[in-house]
Amino acid sequence: MATVIGDVVGSRRADDRGAMHAALRRAIDRVNASGRTLSPLHITLGDEFQGIFADVPTAVAAMVALRLELLEDTDTRYGLGWGPVQNLEPSGAVQDGPGWWAARAAIEASAAAALRRRSGTVRAGFSDVAQPGGTPYVDAVGTPLSGLVTASLRTLDELFAALSDLDVRLIRGTADGLTQTQLAAAEGITQSAVSQRLARNGAWSLLAAYESLGGPLGTRSSVVDPSAAAPRAPE
Repeated sequence: MATVIGDVVGSRRADDRGAMHAALRRAIDRVNASGRTLSPLHITLGDEFQGIFADVPTAVAAMVALRLELLEDTDTRYGLGWGPVQNLEPSGAVQDGPGWWAARAAIEASAAAALRRRSGTVRAGFSDVAQPGGTPYVDAVGTPLSGLVTASLRTLDELFAALSDLDVRLIRGTADGLTQTQLAAAEGITQSAVSQRLARNGAWSLLAAYESLGGPLGTRSSVVDPSAAAPRAPE
């Protein structure tokens, strides 16, 4: 199973922890509404949350969805683990196992990396090694994929780090299926300005990566890069 542990970066410095918690709850509820979790994301203690997914791509898509929902006001950090999970209570309310140990190791490594100058943008990590004698995350022919997953997460971190609040709103609106004209009206700018903003800072690359992970979670439509679509009249 793909396990995810997340928390809010710098939550103790938040001006309004109640508002921050409410925003986190809304974002989690929206991802859960997609129906693509094995064990729904839920807040466990303070600003930490966790959930289980059937595969790593879906778990990463959920992490992207949460960051898009929250990044304008709240920065979040994630640990993604791969391994078996054991229910210690029949209800499933208490769990343990290598999957969770791996996720914990990953989020702790992410927090440590963020303190270093050369990796200060790191917000997500992956681990499949915190399971003695366990099976690593591999492809169909048994090739380990931990390096590929880590590289993908680091690339996503860099793309997110380059975004302004306006960029985040435009990307989120595009993922929700809004047109550039609608986004421009909402922001009080021109459609051309929206197009230019989306063309900068890797916005379309981020949206394409999101789509390649199996489609948006918690959004209302899939995303198509207009440069790859058939020509159409300007909006």
